[in-house]
Amino acid sequence: ELDFGPEDEFYRMKGRCFTRDSGGETYHLCPFGESRQGHRSIGRWEGWVAQTEWHSKYRMMRFTGGDSLGCPQPRALDVQVDCGVEEQIVRVEELEMCKYSMLFLCPAACTDDLLQ
Repeated sequence: ELDFGPEDEFYRMKGRCFTRDSGGETYHLCPFGESRQGHRSIGRWEGWVAQTEWHSKYRMMRFTGGDSLGCPQPRALDVQVDCGVEEQIVRVEELEMCKYSMLFLCPAACTDDLLQ
């Protein structure tokens, strides 16, 4: 069963994808689904991950098991989720080969419980 947040704050993102062009590539973030770099999978939804014991787990999405072509391991993506007026990817980085990081803003992350 998918976890859409303590009060289903993130449910409205189910089935939706968000895009950003960065470094000559188009990135697609599909919460609760699969995320892509162009046509290549950079991971399927694994779940929410608490960065530390003090953070809400709803501040980080994890995608794993992406395409492994040209990679020492399957591609993976961590998405930091922060409060924002609209849903948008504001940054994409490839921190190390085939391991990606995004910063994603969305109104669902603006509740008091999730701003930890």
